[in-house]
Amino acid sequence: MKNIFLLLSFLFINYQLLAQSGFDKGYIIDKDGNKKECLIKNLYRFDNPETIEYKLIGSSKLETGSISDIKEFGVTDTIKYIRAIVNIDKTEDGLNSSIKTNIHLTTDTLFLNQLIEGKANLYKYSFGSLNRFFFNIEDDTIKQLIYKRYLENGKEKKNLTYIQQLITKVNCQKFRYDRFQNIKYNTKSLITFFEDYNTCENEEYINFDSKIERRQLIRMYGRVGINVSQNSLKRNYTDFAQGGGVGIKLGYELEVVVPIMKKDIFSVFGEVSYYQFNTKVESNTPVPSSNALGSTYNNYIFTHKNLEGAIGLRTYLPLNQNNAFFIDASLAGNGEIQSELVTDRYSMIFSFKHTNIFGVGYRNRRVVIQAKYYDKEVEGSKSTYQNASNYQNISGFVFTIGYQFF
Repeated sequence: MKNIFLLLSFLFINYQLLAQSGFDKGYIIDKDGNKKECLIKNLYRFDNPETIEYKLIGSSKLETGSISDIKEFGVTDTIKYIRAIVNIDKTEDGLNSSIKTNIHLTTDTLFLNQLIEGKANLYKYSFGSLNRFFFNIEDDTIKQLIYKRYLENGKEKKNLTYIQQLITKVNCQKFRYDRFQNIKYNTKSLITFFEDYNTCENEEYINFDSKIERRQLIRMYGRVGINVSQNSLKRNYTDFAQGGGVGIKLGYELEVVVPIMKKDIFSVFGEVSYYQFNTKVESNTPVPSSNALGSTYNNYIFTHKNLEGAIGLRTYLPLNQNNAFFIDASLAGNGEIQSELVTDRYSMIFSFKHTNIFGVGYRNRRVVIQAKYYDKEVEGSKSTYQNASNYQNISGFVFTIGYQFF
């Protein structure tokens, strides 16, 4: 129950941080043609919006702009949405017999995501599983590129009208017929074609899609460094012994970035590491002694060697393109090689259930610096002197440095 509470708390913090970091510097052009610099919330989203939330530069007031108020918004030369009145087919593919297979165009006012701007323009509209592409030449009317899958006699068929539209309207004299046969109805293929057309026509163009930074979704880190730890051993829920030590930590981490709003704000990671340290700890509790002085305090040597596998969640707080703070939480399984307390009178060997780990860190390009707090729950222990069943956990801090290999 404790672990579930900690995980839920961490996820709540993640949500709050994500909400705070969801603004990007951009612009809006209102219905009267006035351009205003602003901070736009959730600009890099998956679906085309119907409204946007923004703050004008120098103001903390959050405003809502509707499609009737805004003609255009985005980030200069990076991302652009325009308002357009278009005929669009919003019906699903007809791969289900209950769905009509014909094209059904309706007139709607939408924010279209402009992918290519030039003599030939390419736009995209996305909502859930629906993806539709639009085009126009210079100032012509924007029209949908027609594509649809359907069933006929139990076999999948495709309506490829968009290819004929491109042959008719977006055709350079240097293009051969087979150039059109290879065009797929997806972002990458259509962008490539519209780039080729504008280049063939010797026209300048902007590829907005290429301006969006493609962050690496999978990262591998090597962690080689010093383990500076401050450890405390608890017995009967009170500190029994405390002490610090220095050791080594070696490990690898695999991080998978979850693309939320096209930003690397959130990730899942797994880490395998080996670390060891020898710590001299001093008991806070007097223990029986055989000499005439009665109860005395004892010093202990705590030797810990551990092979650990952890999985966790991480949230980034970007400062700029190359720098970010982050926080993370993970749960680790333990493979103790040696975990022992030793004095001149007795020794105690521990085994652990799992380790709760919470960390904060800083990332600069490929270098990562991190501080972690860990809490190891004792699963069992045995002693040559006394019953050690009352020992609950060992906790401490670890400081590491890592390098991203890829």
